Amino acid sequence: MPSKEATLPPPAAEVADSSYAHLDPQVRVAPGLVIACVGRERCRAGYEVERNGFACYGLEFVAGGSGTLRLDGHEYTLGPGHLFLYGPRTPHKITSNVKRPMLKYFVDFFGSGACTELKLAGLAAGDIKRVVEIEPMRRLFEEILRESRKPHETRHAITAAGLRLVLAKSRESVHPSEGAALRAQETYERCEAYMENNLQRLRGLEDFSKEVGLAASHLCRLYRRFATTTPHALLTRRKLARAADLLIAHPAPMVKEVAAMVGYEDALHFSRLFSRHFGCSPRTFGMQQGRAITAASR
Repeated sequence: MPSKEATLPPPAAEVADSSYAHLDPQVRVAPGLVIACVGRERCRAGYEVERNGFACYGLEFVAGGSGTLRLDGHEYTLGPGHLFLYGPRTPHKITSNVKRPMLKYFVDFFGSGACTELKLAGLAAGDIKRVVEIEPMRRLFEEILRESRKPHETRHAITAAGLRLVLAKSRESVHPSEGAALRAQETYERCEAYMENNLQRLRGLEDFSKEVGLAASHLCRLYRRFATTTPHALLTRRKLARAADLLIAHPAPMVKEVAAMVGYEDALHFSRLFSRHFGCSPRTFGMQQGRAITAASR
């Protein structure tokens, strides 16, 4: 932790479909565990970030795609499931693959409790892990990001609790380095990359299995193993999450247009799915987000 206050650098420019929430970006000596910034980045070709140090701790999770990492003098190839940590004195360089750009999440944090939480998790600046249960970990990061957008002051405590869950989860299964488990993971990663890049046009399990060249039963086994859910359920959840992002970016859109942008020809069916998942209609969700953003900016 720096002895004086420091401000986090701006996000990288080479990102698309990104989402950030700045909770407490003025890094300083503070009690407890403080979340400075949370984000999701879908990297573009040419994404590259190089730093000799950082204002606080940064925990990053690769949910899709691939890239390379130089962390504290060591070189790594990044893929889905990689979780790595850098700190104020950890040089690092992150580069996204041009053909398979990364989808990644990050949480920047500081405070007197940060070292204690990291020690409990068995993590230190310069560490990298590869967890097996990729989708559950992705959902934890997504939930931290969702909570951090809320205008209520409770978001600080809730996001800190979310980070503690991520750190606890990081102690679970670490990806094995050889054998059949590695081949299964690589197949899953290929399928995940395909799903991420083709969300709009994939309609369901049958389409997905044909396009990735795997039997539907095999595909389901892979997803139950690595994502603890079915491919169809995950595809639906991601389409709805993408729709929610669109509604946040454009609080008063045409629901039919948003439905089409995430691959639903039937706007009524889309609205029913969205309402079941988020507890309100797409139009109501957009209006609520618009009011929340307006209130937070006052």
